[in-house]
Amino acid sequence: MRSLLFILFFSVNFYCSFGQTDQIDSVKIILNSPVLDTNGAKIIYRLQLKQISDGEFKNILRHKAQVLNRTSKLPNQLWYAQSMRVVGVALERTGQIDLALKIYADALNIAQTIKRKKLEAQCFHNIGFANYLQSSFDNAIVAYLKAIKIREEIKDSVPLAWSLNNVGLIYWRQHSKNDALKHFIHAQDIFRKKNFLEGLAISTSNVGLIYDELGDKTKAKAYYFEAFQINTKIGNKSGIALTLNNLSEIYRAKKQMDSCILFLNKALEINTEINNLEGLELNYRNLADISREKGDHKKALELIHKAIEASNKGHLPQGLITDYNQLSLIYADMGNYKDAFLSHKYYAKLNDSLNFGDKLASLEAAFGKEKIEKEVALLKNEKEISELQLKRKQWIIYTAIIGIILLAIVSFFIVRSNINRRKTNLSLELKNNEIIKQKEIIEAKSNDITDSILYAKRIQSAVLPELIEFKSQFTESFVLFEPRDIVSGDFYWLDRIDDTIVMILADCTGHGVPGAFMSIIGHDLLNQIIKEGKQVNPSFILRELDYKVHQLLNKNTNSNNDGMDIAVVAFDTLTNKGAFCGAGRPLIAVDNGKMEIYPGHKFPVGGSSDNSCKLFLNTPFDITPTKKFYLLSDGFSDQFGGEKGKKFKTKRLLQTISEISTLPLQEQKKVLLETFQNWKGLLEQVDDVCILGIRL
Repeated sequence: MRSLLFILFFSVNFYCSFGQTDQIDSVKIILNSPVLDTNGAKIIYRLQLKQISDGEFKNILRHKAQVLNRTSKLPNQLWYAQSMRVVGVALERTGQIDLALKIYADALNIAQTIKRKKLEAQCFHNIGFANYLQSSFDNAIVAYLKAIKIREEIKDSVPLAWSLNNVGLIYWRQHSKNDALKHFIHAQDIFRKKNFLEGLAISTSNVGLIYDELGDKTKAKAYYFEAFQINTKIGNKSGIALTLNNLSEIYRAKKQMDSCILFLNKALEINTEINNLEGLELNYRNLADISREKGDHKKALELIHKAIEASNKGHLPQGLITDYNQLSLIYADMGNYKDAFLSHKYYAKLNDSLNFGDKLASLEAAFGKEKIEKEVALLKNEKEISELQLKRKQWIIYTAIIGIILLAIVSFFIVRSNINRRKTNLSLELKNNEIIKQKEIIEAKSNDITDSILYAKRIQSAVLPELIEFKSQFTESFVLFEPRDIVSGDFYWLDRIDDTIVMILADCTGHGVPGAFMSIIGHDLLNQIIKEGKQVNPSFILRELDYKVHQLLNKNTNSNNDGMDIAVVAFDTLTNKGAFCGAGRPLIAVDNGKMEIYPGHKFPVGGSSDNSCKLFLNTPFDITPTKKFYLLSDGFSDQFGGEKGKKFKTKRLLQTISEISTLPLQEQKKVLLETFQNWKGLLEQVDDVCILGIRL
């Protein structure tokens, strides 16, 4: 299981060293003195930093009111703002992140008022980390980029490395491993150059984690051990615990379970001692996964619930997402599919709520815009200077040209053949270079388009129901989904509203990217009608969908033919009755070899036709334990192939389904897929293919 990266939330250098009791007593003595001057405020600030390092957050909060009250009265507001930042960290590390953000904002306001750039950057960094803990990645990256900008301006190298490290962490959270590695290595280089061991330990561990996820276990292990040695040298307990956890994953991958569990338990012991909720969540989750693999589900449940408790206490949304995914796997292994489904559904809901998409790249681009504008202005000035210099040189060039022409006239008859040959070679070389250049441009654009379509596929896959949802609702099921291109104009939809299961298959106008856009529109409208509107009547669903599609796609014209063929089925699990309504697509039912075909209406949903002329009516049917139901798009039957290169046709497809209907549904899927591929042969696929088969 992937290990969490450790990220520093406060970048400081320590000027003095105190024991824990000395810290508390010294703070009390200074606070109780009649007059608190700047030197006293500095000492309190340094003591607070030591308490942060030792994890003594409660002691900081115990004195926060008195510290902030006394430092706020100093003429120099710098130490008041610095103390506020320390209190913010203590609040943050005890789960009070909203309060921490408020106090960071107050400190930032003071920093900007007194024009302290370094302090301003520190505040932005703290705000970025607090937002990161809440998985508000867009707010986090904006704050970090502001901190980076200031730190680059004032050449504050070590804190700059912290911010780069944290931006790398956000890239890692978004699964951009190469971008994350680039930022971690940049931070590591700065820390190593400055011999800043605390930062070097963290960035080294982060580099190791990326190599671990990229599959290079040898490099990962070397970086982890280097981080462990540095953390041990500086006495960083949370860092030691993290590297022990990461090393345990290396041994786990090698099936050396005794070493793996030994390292995990030691990490758990350290994190318990310092009350590191992030570390505890990670350790409990990894131990739960090991117990699940061993088949000790009771122990696995106990451990994963401890992980969930740590995530809730520490306000760790990312941890909570992974915990519930783990919980669903444990329930599934136990055969408790109801709780597995509910846990997975909650995991999906949390994961969707934290989707950050491509905002990170766009924000980094926006951050760089100011730099680019400055460079452009500089280049413009340089260009003007170059033009003046060019005019001065032109007279020299003209004189030289006249001399060359005279020389060429004298030598013309001697060198004519060589000149012609050189011209020909040069022309061929230029044309060849132009061809190569155009080829590279076309390849680059093709790669960009392919990457964009692949990303669109990820988005489309995310909105389609997962196979586990079919398994949780039906006794048997299969989904045969074969897009013609990378993305599909076919899509399917499934959900349960109270006691009614609604299953839908739609074939949108077109395929590829246009069809995929229509599928996303259709999926979103179905969510509005069924999930939000609580509608399970197929005829009502189609009427509403037809109206919404028509309104959406015909805003500025009456000649838009975009729409979809669609089949909607509602299964009432209490009464064992069903209802079907289709627009261009049928419902197929097979019971003990006998096939029934429920045809849909001939008109589609959407399009340019007048929707007032469309009449959608339900067809009722009975549900029995042996009856199997099929929904299908026209892609299979329209495929050209066979010996004569003709269409497969609907009649042959229905005959095939009838012949294999006695097989288990998963076996039916294999037969249908083999039949399709054999029929298609070397010919191109002409349309998207989607077939759903279920038995209640």
